[in-house]
Amino acid sequence: MSTPTDNGIHSRINKSDELAESWQERFSGAFRLNWLKTLSVVTLLAVPAAWTKDDPVRRAAMLDAIDVTDAPTRALPLESNARVDRWVEAFETTRRLEFEGLMRRRALFSDMIRSKLRERNMPEELLYIPVIESGLSPFAVSRVSAVGLWQFMSPTALQYGLRVDEHVDERRDPVRATDAALEYLAWLHGRFGGSWY
Repeated sequence: MSTPTDNGIHSRINKSDELAESWQERFSGAFRLNWLKTLSVVTLLAVPAAWTKDDPVRRAAMLDAIDVTDAPTRALPLESNARVDRWVEAFETTRRLEFEGLMRRRALFSDMIRSKLRERNMPEELLYIPVIESGLSPFAVSRVSAVGLWQFMSPTALQYGLRVDEHVDERRDPVRATDAALEYLAWLHGRFGGSWY
């Protein structure tokens, strides 16, 4: 028997999954990669700063909560352009609730992902890939059956040591999937000339 609190949690998880799938549909393929580059850290830092511009205490607390300035490697340049400005405006207004939800979910996983990125001396900006891929839902499933925070397809998941069978799907395990994703990203980094950008 579920309690009202359980129903609220299940409702939020289902809403999160719907959001993740809608992101998958809107931002697929090459456009999603371009959107990741555009959104990047600039938008994720600028939106909370804009929300709190009249309240310095709240602004400081918000910026501390999303700090990525101590990344071991600043591999991705910060750029501001019309496209970034449009996303900042959208996340300040029409998509503000969506953005706030992403930031809350980010708090669940960011310390773990950031720690693993530091262990591998990888840029912390990579933390935002699962924001784009799944809306930070380990339960996200795309229409092409990619699963989890990092949206692994079964063959790639198996190649990087994740168990995917009728009993267990480690693509939904944030820790195991993050280890596999970072191993895969490191391979891609080497494969494409050692540049993160």
